[in-house]
Amino acid sequence: MGRWTKCYSDGSQYVGTDKDVSQKRASWRKSRQDSIVCVDLEHDNIRLHMTGFGEYWQSDSYVSTPYNQILTHRQIMRHITEGDLFYQIKRTENTCSVNIAQFFFDPGHELIPIEWIGKWIVLEYDVQKKHINHFIRDDKY
Repeated sequence: MGRWTKCYSDGSQYVGTDKDVSQKRASWRKSRQDSIVCVDLEHDNIRLHMTGFGEYWQSDSYVSTPYNQILTHRQIMRHITEGDLFYQIKRTENTCSVNIAQFFFDPGHELIPIEWIGKWIVLEYDVQKKHINHFIRDDKY
């Protein structure tokens, strides 16, 4: 099972668990989308984490079988805008964290390449292979 947490600039949070989503008690799309400053996605023993004020998205991918659907990938992503200047990616065996900053944060940050502007930075957990990946893509779908 998994869960995601949205943290807002006013200090509030919104948490959605897989169980809540399946019972229609939580929804990424229908919950507040403005003023997000960080997002966490947890699945089993894996944690994906993104920080930085901006537009975020979460998605899951499934494969259909004759009897059910099997979860294959979990993702969180953030839209990169012209105001974003620096980024930092940190990885451990069970965690991947991305920080996007609009000002110089610390010496570990690098300049965001100009070709990333307008694209999405994605943190992905491959549930079947138990592998964490990060990449840039053109859109959130």
